[in-house]
Amino acid sequence: MKKSFFNKVINSLYYIMVPALSYAIWYLINYFVTTVSSYISLLSVDKSQLSADNLYNLEIEIYNKNVSLVYTIASIIAIFIFFLIYKRFKVNALAAISFAKVKFGVLALVFAAGVLLNVFSVSFVEEMNNIIPQSWIDANQESVESFQQGSLIFQFLTVMVFAPIVEELLFRGILYTSLKNAAKQFCKNADTNKIVIIVSSIITSFLFGFIHGNILQGIYTFILSFVMIYAVEKTKSLIASIVIHMGFNMSALFTFFLYGNVSYLVLCIVSILLSIGAMILMTLIVDKGGKQSVISCENKREDVNER
Repeated sequence: MKKSFFNKVINSLYYIMVPALSYAIWYLINYFVTTVSSYISLLSVDKSQLSADNLYNLEIEIYNKNVSLVYTIASIIAIFIFFLIYKRFKVNALAAISFAKVKFGVLALVFAAGVLLNVFSVSFVEEMNNIIPQSWIDANQESVESFQQGSLIFQFLTVMVFAPIVEELLFRGILYTSLKNAAKQFCKNADTNKIVIIVSSIITSFLFGFIHGNILQGIYTFILSFVMIYAVEKTKSLIASIVIHMGFNMSALFTFFLYGNVSYLVLCIVSILLSIGAMILMTLIVDKGGKQSVISCENKREDVNER
């Protein structure tokens, strides 16, 4: 009995450590790419003519100009490394992540929900401009603008492609799945247990908001995370949350003409109602169509073993 309980604790700790190590790998990759890119950029600079402070400021300036390129390169490396880790070590926490086939109509609805949720967040901040502390707004704006420098191509790849893929893999993929797997050691029906799902969702969403680095962005990404987790639970596919994330980040491409021409209060009300409607319609379509065709890494491995 004691041995069984001890094994459950060890297994739970294993599943908790996997997302922590995954994020550490992601952080180290970012640090490595940033350091290498800064070193290469400074090769042509006569550093003997610069003071330590000036050299540091120059490094910061170079990084800010190339942040999108650095993030894109780091993302490609991270995705490749995570794939190698799974293939080489068969990490169960990665194998449990599902990439189900999702109907185009469902993807269109969750994408629209992502776009509308961004409209709501922007409009809400503008409407509550006199109430929200200015320091929160400034920090949020600085964070958004940090990825708006350098090549437009790399800006697009970073914000609208690689950020959604990497962040969803780390949070709704590895972290959320690992938390539920840890709970499975003590609760056999963890996949459907509402308490397990709620607690795992809160932890995942809090950490997702926290890593964005400022209070305002942390609040709306915390809320966004719950929507993406709901989409993952309904479709049984990480693809759904990636598409929502892409829609949220791409929103400005489709809605820029609204701001300043339509009342922010009206935008708040209409966008939140439409986003809720899109998620309800998505739910109805998924429930009517039955379970999605799950294509997880784990299932693929089982198929290979059967052969």
